Amino acid sequence: MGKSTSVGAKRARMRTRTDEAGGDEDGLYITLQPPSNMNFSWLTIFVLALFAMTVLAQNCPAPFEKSGNKCTAKRTIRGECPPGSQYSANVNLCVYKH
Repeated sequence: MGKSTSVGAKRARMRTRTDEAGGDEDGLYITLQPPSNMNFSWLTIFVLALFAMTVLAQNCPAPFEKSGNKCTAKRTIRGECPPGSQYSANVNLCVYKH
């Protein structure tokens, strides 16, 4: 004859195993914590990159200065504008082209 066990004992053993493993009676895992071995360094780098882009977007490159919503510079003695800019007669300054 085979080994006889009651249904209650089987359920108790199953419940104990699933409780130890962090599951419910059906053996399904319901957890909101990430595993401890996950690496979130990519997320940190991504957030820092977004922050750097935001800070750099607000500044004008050298030798330009922020004037309203434009980056402007005075013309040199020879009458040339710095590279990447164009003279604007409206403001009598060199305006940086984005």
